[in-house]
Amino acid sequence: CVHLWYRQTLSLLMQQSLTMASLSKSSPWTTVLQWNCRSLRRKRAEMTTWLSSKTDDTSPLVIALQEVNGPVLKIMGYDGYAPTEEQDSSTKTALYVRRGTTHVQLDTQPWCSTTLSVVGCRLEVSPQRTILVFCVYVVPESTRNKANKAPVDLSFIPHFRKIYPQDVILLCGDFNSQHVAWGYNKCSPRGRRIMQDASAYGLTLLNTPQTHTRLGQTVHQADTSPDLTWSTRPQLFQWEVLDDCMGSDHFPILIRFRTGDAITKTKSRASTRLSHITHWDKYRDLLQQQPPAKNIDHLLSQLCAAKRQATKNLRVPFDHPEPDRHLLTLWNRRLRILAQYRRSRHAAHHKARLRKIQRSIETYTTTLASDRWMAICETMNGQTHTSKVWTILRSLPGRNG
Repeated sequence: CVHLWYRQTLSLLMQQSLTMASLSKSSPWTTVLQWNCRSLRRKRAEMTTWLSSKTDDTSPLVIALQEVNGPVLKIMGYDGYAPTEEQDSSTKTALYVRRGTTHVQLDTQPWCSTTLSVVGCRLEVSPQRTILVFCVYVVPESTRNKANKAPVDLSFIPHFRKIYPQDVILLCGDFNSQHVAWGYNKCSPRGRRIMQDASAYGLTLLNTPQTHTRLGQTVHQADTSPDLTWSTRPQLFQWEVLDDCMGSDHFPILIRFRTGDAITKTKSRASTRLSHITHWDKYRDLLQQQPPAKNIDHLLSQLCAAKRQATKNLRVPFDHPEPDRHLLTLWNRRLRILAQYRRSRHAAHHKARLRKIQRSIETYTTTLASDRWMAICETMNGQTHTSKVWTILRSLPGRNG
């Protein structure tokens, strides 16, 4: 078990060192967001707000969600897919692909069971590269339910690899299994089987063992790493865990990969505007640290310097709303509480603070989304161009405008 992990890690390091030098630096990057959201219905408003702050170059090409625990809800700008054709039925996994991307859903329903939920899509990310993305959720191993101990069937990997031999495969999800290769102290039978099958199918783990992906929920529960990311070409990918859980007990994972296409010089600044966000609490703290001003000129210089230090300049798309200052403050406050929760080794009073700030964020983002939608509706009148009206109407059922 341990020797297999060492061979896997050594192979990954050798592949990266040999291939990264040969990769063209002109090849652009795109991203996949992997996240166990623990109920999409409660997180959708915040996720939509977070996505609206991204430009087309920085927004995820694919969003792979686990534990959706409900139907595949619509996310603006994305097409959503479930393992079955019944989009309104409850599902554990969902894939969202950014509209305008050439893609097709793969039939993974034969591999879905009470133990495993898997959904997949084939995407053309560039004329030179096509990728198969699979989102997986494996139910936890339960001692009470023997059915949960059934082996995880990953045979869909060689099945689709045989059909599309030239495509890059990206497998991501919550595997709920233990292995030293992804940071556990022991190897469970399921984890050992997953590692053996992944190696046999040519998959390499992108995780770093020392980076945890799930937050412990009690003082006696350590942070763990059940969320795994695999690929047949690891040298094309960069793996990163984000700092904010966004209300879940799992951290979002950002997977960057090379599209294989040459970078075209675009006027990115021409499609964005500069937004200034001032943190007034920080501004006041900075002023209190300053010595008394000797004259009016000295006072003005102190005020201007504090304003510059407390202000963040953000570039946002012209067609996207202005970043909400109160929401940014709530996000920063949640990050601080989360850091305190981890430093205190999951103290109960910090967990209660996390729940409280999360409820505030969910309520505020829901209200914010409703207000922004009403603002869009108020702009529609008799002079509104017909194409814009049809674009808005098509967005209601989730069709592309």
